[in-house]
Amino acid sequence: MISDFATQEAEVATSHGMPGLRIQFFRGPVWGKTRDQLRRMIVEGNDPITNRPVMQELVEKFTTP
Repeated sequence: MISDFATQEAEVATSHGMPGLRIQFFRGPVWGKTRDQLRRMIVEGNDPITNRPVMQELVEKFTTP
């Protein structure tokens, strides 16, 4: 389940001394996809964990403490 992967990523970041690491998820895989498919998946798609727009989350993660 993808939520298990999110938990695992947070645990790995913490164990490597980065408990506040910002992690972004999007549906994959990305290899072998066309530019239009990637745009729909990532630029226009939702995070599979939060169901919020991926690009909105990325901007927030880069611009907020």
